[in-house]
Amino acid sequence: MLVLSRRPGEQIVLDGSVRVTVLAVRGQSVRLGIAAPDGVTIRRQELLPLEPPAAHAGQPSRVPRLAATQGAGRDSLSPVSCVEERIMADLKRLKAEILADGTIDDGEVEIIRRELYADGQIDKDEVEFLIALRNEARATCPAFNELFFKAVKQNVLTDGTIDATEARWLRQMLFADGKVDEFEKRFLRDLKAEAKSVSREFQQLYDECVKA
Repeated sequence: MLVLSRRPGEQIVLDGSVRVTVLAVRGQSVRLGIAAPDGVTIRRQELLPLEPPAAHAGQPSRVPRLAATQGAGRDSLSPVSCVEERIMADLKRLKAEILADGTIDDGEVEIIRRELYADGQIDKDEVEFLIALRNEARATCPAFNELFFKAVKQNVLTDGTIDATEARWLRQMLFADGKVDEFEKRFLRDLKAEAKSVSREFQQLYDECVKA
């Protein structure tokens, strides 16, 4: 067995055509991205059929070959889907632990920060996780609000612009409780100041919330 050490963002290449990228490491969970040619089937190990017993004593058993599947059943999920499934389960578990007492304190913010920024960036699923925390917590500390708006801003401004889809998503997030508070108004000001360009939909949202 070849053993390699890789950091987030680094890759290994198998047979010149299969590229495996380490996306993130969170505790005992490793997030992988796998790019492979069409026709190459990749499955989670636990979904492989059991190895059949050898026909004769001393005869090595044969490991079944994986054939390409036509359907999109659970046992033929793409590797990215499988990894995302595990990550979502980890986030659900973390959410339950953080909200056990209904509040989010400074110590829990550090746990959240360490888990979400393991790969140095925040993706959409992680932002949705933060939104769920914020909406369901009875009380949050200032450090959480700072982390929350920083993460959302980083995700929205990935390409430096705010398009119509992102503006609609922001509207839904900001009006989840029926009002826009001062933290959220400051967040919108920061977004507008740092964006290279904004859509008409974002400008309408900005005017409605900030200039009202």
